[in-house]
Amino acid sequence: LTQAGAILEYLAAKHPEAGLSGGDTLRDAADAHRWSSFFTSDLHAAFWPIFMPDRYTTDRSDAAKKDVVAAGQKLVQRQLGLLDEHMEGRDWVLGEGRGARSVMDAYSFPMIRWAMKVLPDGITAYPNVQALHDRLASDPAVMKVLAEEAAA
Repeated sequence: LTQAGAILEYLAAKHPEAGLSGGDTLRDAADAHRWSSFFTSDLHAAFWPIFMPDRYTTDRSDAAKKDVVAAGQKLVQRQLGLLDEHMEGRDWVLGEGRGARSVMDAYSFPMIRWAMKVLPDGITAYPNVQALHDRLASDPAVMKVLAEEAAA
């Protein structure tokens, strides 16, 4: 199975007892697809110019690569702004208000961590995204994985 959106949907459906789909209604499913598309396309792809600037210019100079990275940073900032606005008054990406943690939250976590590292000011301009990060980072299973990653 390939493509993150398909994998996320598969995992949520394969383990319904975990309650990670974001809800059971048709509207809930559409909202999950919307945010899956956002994370897999809009936000994830915004990092590509930062991580692989050579793909986005034929000019091999350091100055050109620096400009591509800066453009990528602006793309990421724009997408984080959309996420931050969406997260206002919410605990999790899917569901109203407090909602429930879903596969979308799990997928957001690495990208939020990337943003913390590659944006000049990290994610300080996005307090709702920071709060989402902090909720996820405080999960014992996430803490275990981060500790194992740090030890590797």
